[in-house]
Formats: sequence, structure tokens, C-alpha cells
Amino acid sequence: MNKVPTSIENIRFPARSSILRSSWCPDKDLVVVVVHAVGKDKISLWKMTGSKKWEVDIERESTGSHEIVDIAWSPDGQYIAVASNPPLITLHSLQTGQQDRTLPVPPHASNNTTLSHIWWLKESRTEKKADIPDIFKRGGDIAGSAHAILRTQPLLDALHDESQPLSATDLFAFKGGSGKPPTQRLVPEVISSWPTLPADRLAASIQAQVAGSKENHPGEELDETDDSNVNSILVVSDEGGNIYGFLDGSYPLGVIELGYPSVITSIHNQRNAALFLHPQTRSPDGVRHTALCPTVVYTPFLGDRFLRDLARASSSCRELTWYAIRVVKEMQVAWFGSPTNTGARELGPNWVKALEKRQREGFGQKEPNAILDLAMLLTTGKASDAITDFFGSGELMSERGLQKWESSVTEALTRLRDYSSRRLAPACQRLHIVLQEVYGWSRLPQYSSSGLKHDQIKFCMEHAERAVICAHWLAASARAELLRFKEFMIWLRFEIARPTAAGADPIPQRHDLLEVHDYLDSGLVVSSIDKWFTGDIPNYKSREFGDSTQTFHEVKAAATKAREVIKKGLAWPPIIELPDHSRANRNLNLLVQDLSTHCQAIFHGAASATSSAAIVAGSFGQLSGSLRELDMHSSSDAPTFMRERNDTSKGNSFLQYLAIQTPHADQTSYLFLVRMHHAKDGSELAHSISFVSLQCCIAPTEADEHAVPIEVLDAEFFDEQVLIIVYRPLDQEQGATSIATIGYADLVYEDAPPGHVASVTREGLMLDLLQRVRDGQIAAVPIPMIGCRDLVGCQDGSTVSLAVNGRVGRRVACVLDSAGQALEVLDMEGEEDEEDEMETAAG
Repeated sequence: MNKVPTSIENIRFPARSSILRSSWCPDKDLVVVVVHAVGKDKISLWKMTGSKKWEVDIERESTGSHEIVDIAWSPDGQYIAVASNPPLITLHSLQTGQQDRTLPVPPHASNNTTLSHIWWLKESRTEKKADIPDIFKRGGDIAGSAHAILRTQPLLDALHDESQPLSATDLFAFKGGSGKPPTQRLVPEVISSWPTLPADRLAASIQAQVAGSKENHPGEELDETDDSNVNSILVVSDEGGNIYGFLDGSYPLGVIELGYPSVITSIHNQRNAALFLHPQTRSPDGVRHTALCPTVVYTPFLGDRFLRDLARASSSCRELTWYAIRVVKEMQVAWFGSPTNTGARELGPNWVKALEKRQREGFGQKEPNAILDLAMLLTTGKASDAITDFFGSGELMSERGLQKWESSVTEALTRLRDYSSRRLAPACQRLHIVLQEVYGWSRLPQYSSSGLKHDQIKFCMEHAERAVICAHWLAASARAELLRFKEFMIWLRFEIARPTAAGADPIPQRHDLLEVHDYLDSGLVVSSIDKWFTGDIPNYKSREFGDSTQTFHEVKAAATKAREVIKKGLAWPPIIELPDHSRANRNLNLLVQDLSTHCQAIFHGAASATSSAAIVAGSFGQLSGSLRELDMHSSSDAPTFMRERNDTSKGNSFLQYLAIQTPHADQTSYLFLVRMHHAKDGSELAHSISFVSLQCCIAPTEADEHAVPIEVLDAEFFDEQVLIIVYRPLDQEQGATSIATIGYADLVYEDAPPGHVASVTREGLMLDLLQRVRDGQIAAVPIPMIGCRDLVGCQDGSTVSLAVNGRVGRRVACVLDSAGQALEVLDMEGEEDEEDEMETAAG
């Protein structure tokens, strides 16, 4: 039964646009269109019915021009990966087009990092018996592993994620008349460049932040999670023969170098352990040479669980480190303030300065000392004239002023106490757990090529221990500071109220003199809390805090000591003089910054282990120097276009179809369909080659006894059975531009004798077949079209662009004219041909 394509919609674009071969969404009736603005390309998403869903710019740091070269869809269909030049890879949400994340393209020594193509390869999954019983796995975590331990921990409180773009509320909310534009939230370079999988805060035992406007629909929590993106590989190639990989579309795998300048025309994978690619080189005079047989890149780490474990460890360490940095930042802002807000730390010194100003201006003291006068009042109960006057007047000494001061300092010290003990310390402890596991991997010989350096990991573990100690130390100091401050405020209110209570019952004294004195001495003007945000990086060892004589480095020594205690009984421990750490550095800000820098260096080096261990099989690069003399004579012999389709489900080989369009010569051209079986071991010769030679013409009919020569403008493999072509008659008076289908899988292919095809390039194969057709050795037949239809929106121009989606339930195609403004969308299932309907009715 022949199906005639039917037109769904004709879309007109206001500006010049283009479509790519991968423009169709695999599982939705949506198509991506690239809009060519002045010097800058935009990406837009259209429904096939003709309505535009969204249009967005590519966000860049630079303001120069840029060009979108290719796109790829994530396996779950929720993200669009965009490759553009100057080199940049961005991931956009299908729903809104919002730029979800940007992937770095590392500069290459060849300085030829012009991106050419992008693919998103789904993992080839097969059912296999698990080597570890399911009872010992929880969400892919092995019992006893770092992530299994983190899963049992209570979730850390969510913080505002500064890596997310500003919301409308952040941009337009009332700011109390400050009149200042909102400051741009920037993620530190060490965090933004950290190798990471897509954000998964729950894996790092951090509560995920959910936008307040997002509401769960009834039953949504019961939906199964789509894990299609898990273990997928986003692959990007440039014109220098370099391949960039990203696990799950996020975690960088380094750069694989082919060793010679080339453009990768196609890539597919086999169980993620090997990549099959076809490089294309170019001679100095511009002649292109595309490899006939694939070059195989073996990537042993891609098929190993260790790669994902390492990527998850890197991601969790990034989340925990970024969490610690933000917690320290919030504590520092609460204490010292920000450019727009006064910190609690400044309230005490400002109050003292106001008192000294009163002493200087109102009572003529040339060198006032407010702390001395306050200490005299505390110990003797006698106030100076300046203090009496200051306590009895001014907004600072009103109950409202005291309450504001007290609430600000209490809130800040409470935040320091709680954040350091409940957020910072647990985050660093969990970071230490993950680093411990990574340290164990670095000591195993099978992971020696992973790039993990145990001395660097040990250094980070010690830093994490210091951070835990400093955090708990800060919590204890903040708790003590808060106690002294409250005693100071009680005493201050006592002294303010005492003069007014003369002649009445005396006010009872409720404050602690020693605590108030300590706060006057170290708290009111100079606070010990400052040491956690100033000074140098701590460099002490964790064992320095405690009884160093009871440190056991081996389990055997600890067991021996325990037996002695059992035999002799418990004795009063000796008095041990602990070291004085009052002068120890404890700058948490510098500590977590240095910790993040060294942790990032560990995982950044390990991320390139996949590319470092990759093995490139094939000698096409060595042959490329002699290809020009071997395969073709001039660029005029180059194919008009080449299309391919691969089927990797065949045992130890995979099936490949090629559609090669020859250039016109004497008003005649040919479309060669080639079927090849390639070995999956990277053999340089195909197992078998067969072909069909189709002359680009419409077969004679009863109405017209002469064949009609046509020009095939574009073609694309629709599915495993059908090839779609767009053509027009050479004599345009004989018809309009049309679209047609060819059942390429049902054609009779002629086998090439073994060793008969000597070419190692697709272009050379085309020249060989073309010469055999001209010599009469191969018979060419007219193109056997199944169904065809004239196009409405693409009548003019010598070039068109074709994009198809042949998946079950979709079966659509679209054709864009040469001007880039008329797009016609067609249903390729269409309607039954009238001749078939008549035959069916007659039957």
C-alpha cells in the first residue's frame, strides 16, 4: 500500500532561519529552528501546527557574534544541547528554552577548536545478572559505600542556590527604596569549573531546594523516574580531529585526539565501551575525504562502574564544598555585614564611638576611654558625668534602641552558633567521608590510571578535619559570646534604670560581674569571633586537640591498652597540660576556599582519565596524505551530499546504509545506495559491500513514455525501511519541487566481489561505482518512488533543507526553502494512493 505524504502546515518565518538534520524532537511533535539575527543566532522551538513555543538567545560572556552549528536531544527528550562558535556548549530546557547549564570546551594546543557536530548517545543497556545481590543495593549505592552512608544521614538545610538565574521576584521585588539594581549572583570559578553530574543534592544529603511556585500534581510523586540520561554520553567534535565527551551531558571526560585534522561526520556507540566514528579530512585544495570504514575509539572506563562512582563522588564533593562556602559567607555577612547592610559586629564599636564622642564634645575629654569608664562603673557602681548624661539621653539608650541592638547581635550570634554546628560541621564531615572513599580508590592498583593522587586527597581530608574543628570551636565561642552579651545587656538596663529608682526600692542586681567584665574586655569592641573570618589558613593537626599520649595508630595497640585497663582497673587519669590554641589560626573563609581549590584539582585531573585511557584503532589518518591521488581528481567530483543510517543490533558487526548523490554531468546524476557490514573490532575493510544504482529520473508512465530527469536536492533516512528525498525536475516546466519516499530496504542490492572495492573513502567508492555505470558494468534504474507530493512552500531556489522524524507515532518531515523563510511540515504516513484505493475497491 502506497502512502502519499500530506501537508500539515506551512510556516512563514519573519527572518532568515535554518533547520538542522536533528531538528525534530524524537518523541514530540516539536521542531527546533535556528534564527539568524544580525551576527547572533537564536534558537526557537515550534509546534508542527505552526505556533512558536519559545525563542531564546545563547547567553555568553562575550558580546561578539556567534553561530549555532548543531543541536542534539537528550535521551529523555527534556533538554536540547546546542553547539555554537566561538566554542560553547549550552543545554536548554525543552519547556521554556531556559539555559540550564554551560559546558566548558577546553582550549586545544592546535588552536583549532571550531566546533562542527554534537551527538547525545544513549547507553546501550542489556539485561544481565547483577554481581551484587539487590538486597545490598539502595538506589545503585553499595552497602558501606560513602553514598550509602550519606543516604542514612539527616538532610542538611537547603540554601539559596546562586548558580540559578534571578527570578522575577528577585528582579522586581520592592527593595525598601534603596534604588540600587540587584547585584548579579556569581558562582566562584572553582565551583563552576568543577567536574560534576547534573545537580543531585539528595545524593550529597542536602535538602533539594524547590521553587515555591512549583506545585505537584495529584499522583505525580508516583511517576517513575526517567533514567534515560543516566550513563549517556554527550559527544562534541571540532574541526581539529578532537572529541569532547560529557557523561550524562554534564561530567567532562576530557579530550580524545585522533591525531590529524578532521571533521567527524557521524558517531555511534556500542555498550558505551567503544565509539564508532567516520572522520573526514580535507586536502589543501579543499577536496574532502570521508572514511569508508569506521575508526573505533575504545574507552574502557566508559563500560566500568568506577567512572560513574568517581563522577558521583566529584559531584557530591562539589555540592558539599559549595554548601560550606555559602554557609561561611552567610555567617560572615551576618557578623560583619555587607555593602548594603550593617553587621552585628559593628553595633558595639559604633555605640562606644558615640559614647567617646559625647565625652570629647560634651565634657572636654581630649583622649576619652569609654571602656575604662564602663569598667569603673561596673566595679564601683559610680558613673562619670559623661556616662550619666549618655545613659539618660539619646536614641541609642532608649528601650527601642537597646532592643534593636540586642535582637541584631543575638540573631547574628545564634546564626553563627547554629550554622557552624548544624550546617558547616556536618557538611565537612560528609565531605571527609566521600574523600575517604576516594582515598581508598587511589590506593588500589586497578585504578592507578585514574589520575587520583593519594597525597592530595590526604591533604584535603586533613583540611576537612580542620574545618570540622573550627566549626565546632566557633559554635562554642559564639555560644559563650552570646551569654556574655546577654549579661552585658542586663547590666546596661540595670545601670540605665538605677538613677530613676532613687528613693524607691533598689533594683536587684541580676547580672554576672565577671561575664560583663569579659564582654567589655573582649567582645564589645574587639571580639574573638573575628578570628574565624580573619587571619591565615589553619595548619594544625586534628590530633593536637586532645590528649596526644592516648593516640593509637594501630588497632593492636588500642586493644593492648584496653586489656591493661581491664586487669589493673580504672585509675584517676593524670593531669595533662593541654597546648594553648588561643593564637591558632582559624580563618574559616580561607580554609573552605583552599579546601575547594584542592578538591577541585583532584577531580579535575581525574576527569580526563577516560580520554587518557582511550585507544584509537584505525589508520585512516596515516592514509589521508595519499587519498587525493588515490580517490578523486578535483573538487568537482565531490558528492552533492551523503547520508547514512546505522544498525548496531547485529552480533559482532553492524549494518550501515549510505545514500550518496553524484554531481550532475551531461544532465544526468545518480543516487547510489550502499549497504555495508562492518566489524566491531575496528577492521579497516568492510565485511561485505552491496549497492543499488539509481538514475535520478522518474520512470516512464503510460501518459509519458520518456523518463523525466530530476535533481535530488536533499535526502534523509526515515526509518529502517524508507528513504525520503526532495527533488525537482531539471526542466522546471515539467513539475514543481516534490517530496517522495523510497523503500530502500526492499531493493535488490548487488554484492561487490571480495576485494573488488579498493577505495578507503566514501568519495572514492562513489567514483568507482560511477565509472562502472558509465562503462556499462552496472545497470542503473530510475528511482522507484513509493509515494510523492508536490511541495507548496518550497517552489523556488536550488537548495532546500530536510529534517525527518521516523519514529513510530510521529512519522513527520519538514522542508525549508533556500531563502530560509518558508517551512512546510508533512505527515509522511499521509493518505492511501488513489490507484491503490481503486485496486482495493475492485478487489
